[in-house]
Order: sequence, then C-alpha cells, then structure tokens
Amino acid sequence: MGRITAVEQSFRDDMAAFGLHFCSGCKLFLPVGLFPPDARMRSGLGSRCRDCCRAADARKRVKRKARNAAKDPYANSSPKRCPDCSRELPRSEFSRDATAADGLTGVCRDCCREKDARKRARNKTRNASADPYADPSSKRCPDCGRDLPRREFSRNATQADGLHTVCRSCHSLRVVEWQRANPGKKADRNARRRAAKAGVPSEPFDRTACYGLPCYSCGDPADTHDHLFPVNGELTEFTVDAPRNVLPQCRSCGSSKGNMNPLDWWAREHRPFDGLVVVWDEDDWFGDDAPDLDWAHVAAGI
Repeated sequence: MGRITAVEQSFRDDMAAFGLHFCSGCKLFLPVGLFPPDARMRSGLGSRCRDCCRAADARKRVKRKARNAAKDPYANSSPKRCPDCSRELPRSEFSRDATAADGLTGVCRDCCREKDARKRARNKTRNASADPYADPSSKRCPDCGRDLPRREFSRNATQADGLHTVCRSCHSLRVVEWQRANPGKKADRNARRRAAKAGVPSEPFDRTACYGLPCYSCGDPADTHDHLFPVNGELTEFTVDAPRNVLPQCRSCGSSKGNMNPLDWWAREHRPFDGLVVVWDEDDWFGDDAPDLDWAHVAAGI
C-alpha cells in the first residue's frame, strides 16, 4: 500500500470526528469499535478491521498448513525458546501446530498444560453459579455442523460457556470411536474406576498384554482379562488391581464368574478342590518381551 496524500489524511481525520476509521482491507469507513488497538499507529487503531484481520489470519494459516503438511517440524535439531518460561528446549518439547510458521506451538508442552489448567479453573469458578442454558441463542456443533439449542449440549464447567464443544449425539459417537480404537485404555479406565470405588489398591500396567492367550479356565483365546479376586466382590488380602491378580479370560467364563470368589466359582464349574495356585512371571509384565503362552495359569487340586 502506497503512502496516502495530505488530502486523504485530512479527510480521514474529518471522518474520525464522526467515530469512523478507514479499513485498508475492505476499503470502507467503519465504526472505530470494529478495529483492534495498535499503539504503533497514529490513530491508535489497526489499519484493518477485525473481520479483515481474521480473514487474513485464516489465509495465512491455510498457506502454512499446506506448506507444513509434508514437513517434519522435529527434523530441525536446533533448540527453541519458550517465551513463557524463557527456557531453551528441544523441539520435541513443543506440540505440533501445522498453522504456525515452524509447524510447532509457540509455547512448550509444560506451559501449555499450566495455561490450560488455569483457564479451566477460571471457567469452573465463573460457571459455578451460572446457568449455561440461560442464553437463548443457538450453538454450533463443529462435528455435525448444526446450529442447535443449548440444551443439546452437556454441561462442562471448565469451558468458557459452561457447555461441551460438541452436541450430545456427536459426543456419544466420539466416545464410541475412542473406545473402539483404545480397548486397552477403556479397560484400564473401567478397572481403575471400580478399584477406586471399592477402595482397592491399584497399579498401572498394560491390561491388553494377555489378550489372545489361552483363557485360564477353559483354554479358549482370551479377549479380556479377569481379576481372579474381584475388586467388586468380597475383599481379601489378595484383592488388588495389579498384574498378580489379573489373568487372561474369555468373555464367556468372565460372564459366568462375575464377582464370585474364585474358589467357589471353580468348584461350581469344575470340581471341588483344596487349593489354588497361580503361576505368574513378573518379567512377562515388566520385561521387554511379550507375555509367554504360559505366563499365568491356574492349577487346581494342588
């Protein structure tokens, strides 16, 4: 954009007296409230209105996204400075952002987490006594693209408006897709919740490691795992959410056993016996190798 003449500047000054400012993007005189502040400018306002600024930023993000699509932002071995904590960090400490110039977020992962936590806390405090459904306007769901009444969105006090970003239907679909893609994490979450509810000690471990191994009861391929001493049933000294209390099991046997004591269930399904021995190799859980076929089994009548 070339320099403006003295006549043009005089005309703009006259229009400013009426509360109007010239936008160099859309070439219109608009109310000053539509412009962002800019201390570098003579008028104290930006040269383009907010809509033009947003449009320009959107075009810039699209261009950067296309440019960074085939690039690895972590290929550059030089460190990057986080402006929030002022640390020089490896680029692996920054999350991906294809719309940024270098393909990475401006601040490091730790600072992002802290920012998000503070933001959620502020929103939660502000929304504690507010009714998110009091606003009669509709809200757009980014997944299905529909403008829906706010009643179609579940409450979420950590969000700015006190509601989830997606509608109830799309949220349910997201949950189903996540559970299908992460069966191990789903099982881990459910087990932790049951253990916490029952007050049972819990240890982190890979619950899917036993999938495909023989069921400890019938020998069929296991498609789930079983707490030998159930965390929801009678509590004993062996009741713990940890590998030493977890065995491979098929869904049929799991449904049959339920929350029964393993001694009672085994006696009902098979035959009475006097003892129960569980053979368990700790290296199979915490070593580098996958569990062996005989990593855990039950020997009855010993």
